[in-house]
Amino acid sequence: MTLSQRLSEFQFNLETFDLLLSMGRSVQQVTEEMKGLGFTSNHVNFILNSRMLLNSVLLRCKLYSEQNLKEATVRSNLSVLNNTVVTSFLDRFFFVKSSEKQNEVLEIVTQPITQHVDEDEHVSDEEGETVEESSRFDQFFKACVKQTQDNTDVVKSTEFYNAFSEWWNGIYEESVPDKNELKEFLNGKLGKPNKNTWSNVCMV
Repeated sequence: MTLSQRLSEFQFNLETFDLLLSMGRSVQQVTEEMKGLGFTSNHVNFILNSRMLLNSVLLRCKLYSEQNLKEATVRSNLSVLNNTVVTSFLDRFFFVKSSEKQNEVLEIVTQPITQHVDEDEHVSDEEGETVEESSRFDQFFKACVKQTQDNTDVVKSTEFYNAFSEWWNGIYEESVPDKNELKEFLNGKLGKPNKNTWSNVCMV
């Protein structure tokens, strides 16, 4: 989906949000109804309490769409705001699946399973959750962490976890993964820390 298409879809959802409020729905009711569109309570609070900032971000995205900029460039340009709520919004904005993609998934789910699956090829629910959680760690790393060539750029384990917890709570409703799970992921990305501190890295 192009940036322009994402903007059109988000603007439509935003109009739905305003329509629900104008019809007398409470914030709690609107929050519950918007969950079906991928909006968390934090996203709802952002729309309600920071509408001017949201409009500013959407206007920037509109300009970027006219320039045909890629997601990474858009994120980089907006990172100057250093705002975790905006980062959470961008994660919601870019990870929304188009209705076409959702229909493809629906078709796959509704088709009868006829193909034999070997035991060795079977993936358990627990393994599936691990893969999904790992991808979420990757999402956090791409959105909030930058590797550098400067040895004076250091981040402590507690700083990583605090930033990760804030990012996670801005997107997901479930509990934040354990600190040791994040540390294990970071060890794979950045190598083992020195006294719980990684160098050549900073938060963005």
